[in-house]
Amino acid sequence: MASSSNRRGQANTTRPWTTTEEITLCTAWCNAMETYGLRDITKKGFWEDVFDNFEKDMRGTIREYDAIVSKWKNSIRPKVVAFSVVYDGVQRMDENGSSDLVLFQNALAEFQTVYGHPFTIVAMMMKVLCVMVACMVLSAPYTEAITCGQVIGSLSPCLGYLRSGGAVSGECCNRVRGLNAAAKSTPDRKAACGCLKQAYSANRGLNAANAAGLPGKCGVSIPYKISPNTDCNKVQ
Repeated sequence: MASSSNRRGQANTTRPWTTTEEITLCTAWCNAMETYGLRDITKKGFWEDVFDNFEKDMRGTIREYDAIVSKWKNSIRPKVVAFSVVYDGVQRMDENGSSDLVLFQNALAEFQTVYGHPFTIVAMMMKVLCVMVACMVLSAPYTEAITCGQVIGSLSPCLGYLRSGGAVSGECCNRVRGLNAAAKSTPDRKAACGCLKQAYSANRGLNAANAAGLPGKCGVSIPYKISPNTDCNKVQ
């Protein structure tokens, strides 16, 4: 069999992704995780493995290597990360020993409450639930002390203000101050900035002025503006 690098140019790059392809990509990613582990997923060999797994399951080269990497990183992963935060919270609060399916359904309802819109890849997630539930948390950021789960969870009490304005709750400000205190280093602040951008983009109906003014409302000064346009690489 030719190497994955030699087969990249043979694929269709313009055709929309099908649900079957997305499911196969998720499964290929998780299967590669079993080989490489959490700390090695940034290595080139990991994505070569994902590509080969995808090709094997789809029985041919139908997507280029770069298209597969981009699809996961820019489309599937951000949605899975956002949902994983909600799922993790539902799982930790569960006192009934609920099955994965029940937890998943409860997390779907909670996701819509938190974000104001339904989880958009639910059909795909349901079909690969047995695989994806085990991988969701692993797909969250893993190199920084601050994680997106921590950041997004901290902002949950602030969503009412971010959408509609009005008074900022004491719980919201407590979370904002706690998050600011946790971001002690430049890498932490860059990580928090990136997670805030992700949370901002994932939530519909957030008011840009409210988001930018939230730290000040809570007596906190952060070295960047909460906005989807912020360049987090410049954060110090």
